[in-house]
Amino acid sequence: MPRATLRATGGVRDRPLRFRIACANDPGLPSCAEPIRSRRRRGSVFVVIKHGGDLEATTKRLDEDDLVARGRVEVLHGYSQPFALLVIADLLGVPEEHHHEFQRNLGGLPKVGPDADKQQMAPDPLRFSLERFASYIRDRRENPRDDVLTKLAGATYPDGTVPEVDAIGRMAAFLFAAGQDTTAKLITMALRYVAEDPELQADLRAEPERIPGFIEEVLRFDGVVKHIGRLARVTTEVAGVTIPAGTTVGGFPGAASRHPAHFDDPATFRPDR
Repeated sequence: MPRATLRATGGVRDRPLRFRIACANDPGLPSCAEPIRSRRRRGSVFVVIKHGGDLEATTKRLDEDDLVARGRVEVLHGYSQPFALLVIADLLGVPEEHHHEFQRNLGGLPKVGPDADKQQMAPDPLRFSLERFASYIRDRRENPRDDVLTKLAGATYPDGTVPEVDAIGRMAAFLFAAGQDTTAKLITMALRYVAEDPELQADLRAEPERIPGFIEEVLRFDGVVKHIGRLARVTTEVAGVTIPAGTTVGGFPGAASRHPAHFDDPATFRPDR
Protein backbone atom coordinates (compact mmCIF):
# COMPACT_ATOMS: atom_id res chain seq x y z
CA MET A 1 0.00 0.00 0.00
CA PRO A 2 1.42 3.40 -0.89
CA ARG A 3 2.21 5.55 2.12
CA ALA A 4 2.84 9.24 2.51
CA THR A 5 4.66 11.64 4.78
CA LEU A 6 4.85 15.36 5.40
CA ARG A 7 7.89 17.38 4.48
CA ALA A 8 8.08 20.97 5.67
CA THR A 9 10.61 23.67 4.88
CA GLY A 10 10.55 27.39 5.27
CA GLY A 11 11.06 30.18 7.75
CA VAL A 12 9.32 32.70 9.97
CA ARG A 13 7.00 35.68 9.63
CA ASP A 14 6.67 36.68 5.97
CA ARG A 15 8.85 33.93 4.51
CA PRO A 16 6.69 31.21 2.94
CA LEU A 17 6.37 27.78 4.51
CA ARG A 18 6.08 24.89 2.07
CA PHE A 19 4.42 21.62 2.92
CA ARG A 20 4.50 18.46 0.86
CA ILE A 21 2.71 15.14 0.96
CA ALA A 22 4.98 12.73 -0.86
CA CYS A 23 4.10 9.17 -1.84
CA ALA A 24 6.55 6.43 -0.93
CA ASN A 25 7.06 5.58 -4.60
CA ASP A 26 9.05 8.83 -4.74
CA PRO A 27 12.68 7.58 -4.89
CA GLY A 28 13.84 10.55 -2.86
CA LEU A 29 11.59 9.81 0.10
CA PRO A 30 13.53 8.14 2.94
CA SER A 31 10.65 7.57 5.37
CA CYS A 32 6.86 7.46 5.48
CA ALA A 33 4.03 8.09 7.91
CA GLU A 34 0.50 8.72 6.65
CA PRO A 35 -1.37 6.01 4.71
CA ILE A 36 -3.06 6.88 1.42
CA ARG A 37 -5.61 4.21 0.64
CA SER A 38 -5.80 4.56 -3.13
CA ARG A 39 -3.04 2.95 -5.17
CA ARG A 40 -3.88 5.29 -8.06
CA ARG A 41 -2.63 8.37 -6.27
CA ARG A 42 0.86 9.33 -7.16
CA GLY A 43 3.03 12.41 -6.89
CA SER A 44 2.81 15.20 -4.36
CA VAL A 45 0.53 17.91 -3.06
CA PHE A 46 2.19 21.29 -2.56
CA VAL A 47 0.72 24.11 -0.51
CA VAL A 48 2.48 27.45 -0.01
CA ILE A 49 1.35 29.49 3.00
CA LYS A 50 2.42 32.67 4.75
CA HIS A 51 1.97 34.04 8.23
CA GLY A 52 0.74 37.56 7.67
CA GLY A 53 -0.64 38.11 11.16
CA ASP A 54 0.47 40.54 13.87
CA LEU A 55 2.56 38.57 16.36
CA GLU A 56 2.51 41.45 18.83
CA ALA A 57 -1.29 41.37 18.81
CA THR A 58 -1.15 37.62 19.44
CA THR A 59 1.15 38.21 22.41
CA LYS A 60 -1.32 40.68 23.88
CA ARG A 61 -3.98 37.97 23.91
CA LEU A 62 -1.97 36.25 26.62
CA ASP A 63 -2.57 37.51 30.14
CA GLU A 64 0.86 39.09 30.53
CA ASP A 65 -0.35 41.37 33.31
CA ASP A 66 -1.20 38.29 35.35
CA LEU A 67 2.25 36.81 34.72
CA VAL A 68 3.90 40.05 35.87
CA ALA A 69 1.65 40.32 38.93
CA ARG A 70 2.55 36.79 40.02
CA GLY A 71 6.22 37.68 39.82
CA ARG A 72 7.27 34.32 38.40
CA VAL A 73 6.31 31.88 35.67
CA GLU A 74 7.34 28.46 34.43
CA VAL A 75 8.18 29.70 30.95
CA LEU A 76 7.54 26.59 28.85
CA HIS A 77 4.04 25.79 30.12
CA GLY A 78 3.06 29.24 31.35
CA TYR A 79 4.09 31.33 28.35
CA SER A 80 5.81 29.60 25.41
CA GLN A 81 3.28 26.82 24.81
CA PRO A 82 0.17 29.05 25.04
CA PHE A 83 1.83 31.59 22.73
CA ALA A 84 2.87 28.95 20.20
CA LEU A 85 -0.63 27.44 20.26
CA LEU A 86 -2.19 30.81 19.42
CA VAL A 87 0.28 31.52 16.61
CA ILE A 88 -0.06 28.10 14.95
CA ALA A 89 -3.84 28.18 15.41
CA ASP A 90 -4.02 31.60 13.74
CA LEU A 91 -1.68 30.43 10.98
CA LEU A 92 -3.84 27.41 10.14
CA GLY A 93 -7.18 29.16 10.58
CA VAL A 94 -8.48 27.42 13.72
CA PRO A 95 -11.50 29.48 14.86
CA GLU A 96 -10.66 31.67 17.84
CA GLU A 97 -13.66 30.35 19.75
CA HIS A 98 -12.02 26.90 19.66
CA HIS A 99 -8.65 28.00 21.07
CA HIS A 100 -9.59 27.35 24.70
CA GLU A 101 -10.89 23.92 23.74
CA PHE A 102 -7.52 23.08 22.22
CA GLN A 103 -5.71 24.38 25.30
CA ARG A 104 -7.93 22.27 27.54
CA ASN A 105 -7.59 19.07 25.51
CA LEU A 106 -3.88 19.45 24.78
CA GLY A 107 -2.94 20.71 28.23
CA GLY A 108 -1.17 17.56 29.38
CA LEU A 109 -1.72 14.73 31.84
CA PRO A 110 -3.37 14.99 35.28
CA LYS A 111 -1.10 15.73 38.22
CA VAL A 112 0.27 12.76 40.13
CA GLY A 113 -0.54 12.58 43.84
CA PRO A 114 -2.52 10.84 46.57
CA ASP A 115 -5.82 11.90 44.99
CA ALA A 116 -4.81 10.82 41.46
CA ASP A 117 -7.51 8.14 41.38
CA LYS A 118 -10.14 10.84 41.89
CA GLN A 119 -9.04 12.95 38.95
CA GLN A 120 -10.90 12.88 35.69
CA MET A 121 -9.22 10.85 32.95
CA ALA A 122 -7.25 13.08 30.59
CA PRO A 123 -8.66 13.30 27.06
CA ASP A 124 -6.86 11.58 24.20
CA PRO A 125 -5.13 14.57 22.54
CA LEU A 126 -4.31 12.65 19.36
CA ARG A 127 -7.88 11.52 18.79
CA PHE A 128 -9.19 14.98 19.61
CA SER A 129 -6.80 16.64 17.12
CA LEU A 130 -7.47 14.16 14.31
CA GLU A 131 -11.25 14.42 14.65
CA ARG A 132 -11.21 18.19 14.96
CA PHE A 133 -8.96 18.82 11.96
CA ALA A 134 -10.82 16.32 9.78
CA SER A 135 -13.99 18.29 10.56
CA TYR A 136 -12.21 21.53 9.60
CA ILE A 137 -11.12 20.07 6.26
CA ARG A 138 -14.67 18.90 5.48
CA ASP A 139 -16.01 22.34 6.39
CA ARG A 140 -13.40 24.18 4.27
CA ARG A 141 -14.22 22.08 1.21
CA GLU A 142 -17.83 23.18 1.52
CA ASN A 143 -17.20 26.71 2.84
CA PRO A 144 -13.80 28.00 1.66
CA ARG A 145 -12.13 30.78 3.64
CA ASP A 146 -8.95 32.79 3.39
CA ASP A 147 -6.82 30.53 5.57
CA VAL A 148 -4.32 27.69 5.44
CA LEU A 149 -6.90 25.00 6.19
CA THR A 150 -8.74 26.03 3.02
CA LYS A 151 -5.49 25.79 1.03
CA LEU A 152 -4.92 22.29 2.39
CA ALA A 153 -8.53 21.28 1.80
CA GLY A 154 -8.35 22.44 -1.83
CA ALA A 155 -4.97 20.90 -2.67
CA THR A 156 -4.86 18.15 -5.31
CA TYR A 157 -2.33 15.69 -6.64
CA PRO A 158 -0.69 16.42 -10.02
CA ASP A 159 -3.13 14.08 -11.75
CA GLY A 160 -6.06 16.09 -10.38
CA THR A 161 -7.24 13.58 -7.78
CA VAL A 162 -8.30 14.91 -4.39
CA PRO A 163 -6.68 13.52 -1.20
CA GLU A 164 -9.02 11.91 1.30
CA VAL A 165 -10.25 14.11 4.13
CA ASP A 166 -8.61 11.96 6.81
CA ALA A 167 -5.20 12.13 5.11
CA ILE A 168 -5.25 15.95 4.93
CA GLY A 169 -6.73 16.15 8.43
CA ARG A 170 -3.85 14.06 9.80
CA MET A 171 -1.35 16.31 8.08
CA ALA A 172 -2.98 19.44 9.52
CA ALA A 173 -3.09 17.90 13.00
CA PHE A 174 0.58 16.92 12.74
CA LEU A 175 1.50 20.42 11.58
CA PHE A 176 -0.46 21.95 14.45
CA ALA A 177 1.18 19.76 17.11
CA ALA A 178 4.73 19.67 15.72
CA GLY A 179 4.80 23.41 15.10
CA GLN A 180 3.81 24.13 18.70
CA ASP A 181 6.32 21.79 20.34
CA THR A 182 9.43 22.99 18.52
CA THR A 183 8.42 26.66 18.62
CA ALA A 184 7.62 26.61 22.35
CA LYS A 185 10.89 24.93 23.25
CA LEU A 186 12.90 27.33 21.08
CA ILE A 187 11.24 30.34 22.75
CA THR A 188 11.97 28.86 26.16
CA MET A 189 15.63 28.18 25.39
CA ALA A 190 16.09 31.66 23.90
CA LEU A 191 14.55 33.30 26.97
CA ARG A 192 16.86 31.26 29.18
CA TYR A 193 19.89 32.71 27.40
CA VAL A 194 18.74 36.32 27.75
CA ALA A 195 17.65 35.75 31.37
CA GLU A 196 21.05 34.36 32.36
CA ASP A 197 23.03 37.00 30.45
CA PRO A 198 21.92 40.56 31.35
CA GLU A 199 24.50 42.08 28.99
CA LEU A 200 23.17 40.06 26.04
CA GLN A 201 19.61 41.02 26.99
CA ALA A 202 20.53 44.70 27.07
CA ASP A 203 22.31 44.45 23.71
CA LEU A 204 19.30 42.80 22.04
CA ARG A 205 16.94 45.39 23.48
CA ALA A 206 19.18 48.19 22.22
CA GLU A 207 19.72 46.60 18.79
CA PRO A 208 16.70 44.41 17.95
CA GLU A 209 18.07 43.86 14.44
CA ARG A 210 20.50 41.41 16.06
CA ILE A 211 17.67 39.16 17.29
CA PRO A 212 17.40 37.01 14.10
CA GLY A 213 21.10 36.13 14.32
CA PHE A 214 20.69 35.36 18.02
CA ILE A 215 17.78 33.01 17.27
CA GLU A 216 19.80 31.22 14.59
CA GLU A 217 22.64 30.67 17.06
CA VAL A 218 20.22 29.31 19.68
CA LEU A 219 18.95 26.87 17.05
CA ARG A 220 22.50 25.86 16.18
CA PHE A 221 23.81 25.53 19.73
CA ASP A 222 20.71 24.10 21.46
CA GLY A 223 18.48 22.88 18.66
CA VAL A 224 15.12 21.46 19.69
CA VAL A 225 15.24 18.38 17.45
CA LYS A 226 17.91 16.03 18.81
CA HIS A 227 17.41 12.99 16.58
CA ILE A 228 15.92 12.30 13.15
CA GLY A 229 15.14 8.71 12.19
CA ARG A 230 15.06 7.55 8.59
CA LEU A 231 14.59 4.28 6.73
CA ALA A 232 16.67 3.71 3.59
CA ARG A 233 14.27 2.60 0.86
CA VAL A 234 17.07 1.90 -1.60
CA THR A 235 20.72 1.01 -1.17
CA THR A 236 22.77 4.19 -1.14
CA GLU A 237 26.07 5.60 0.03
CA VAL A 238 26.68 8.44 2.48
CA ALA A 239 30.18 9.77 3.17
CA GLY A 240 31.73 6.62 1.75
CA VAL A 241 29.55 4.29 3.86
CA THR A 242 27.22 1.88 2.08
CA ILE A 243 23.69 1.86 3.55
CA PRO A 244 21.70 -1.18 2.41
CA ALA A 245 18.00 -0.84 1.65
CA GLY A 246 15.93 -1.42 4.77
CA THR A 247 18.52 0.04 7.13
CA THR A 248 17.30 2.33 9.90
CA VAL A 249 19.50 5.42 10.10
CA GLY A 250 19.69 8.03 12.84
CA GLY A 251 20.68 11.62 12.18
CA PHE A 252 21.82 14.01 14.92
CA PRO A 253 21.35 17.68 13.94
CA GLY A 254 23.34 18.82 16.97
CA ALA A 255 26.45 17.07 15.67
CA ALA A 256 26.07 18.69 12.25
CA SER A 257 25.52 22.09 13.88
CA ARG A 258 28.83 21.76 15.73
CA HIS A 259 30.91 20.42 12.88
CA PRO A 260 34.23 22.30 12.84
CA ALA A 261 34.37 22.14 9.06
CA HIS A 262 31.32 24.40 8.89
CA PHE A 263 31.51 26.48 12.09
CA ASP A 264 34.48 28.28 13.58
CA ASP A 265 34.85 27.51 17.31
CA PRO A 266 31.63 25.44 17.22
CA ALA A 267 31.53 24.71 20.98
CA THR A 268 31.13 28.42 21.81
CA PHE A 269 27.79 30.20 21.83
CA ARG A 270 28.23 33.36 19.74
CA PRO A 271 24.97 35.28 19.10
CA ASP A 272 26.70 37.45 16.47
CA ARG A 273 28.07 34.47 14.54
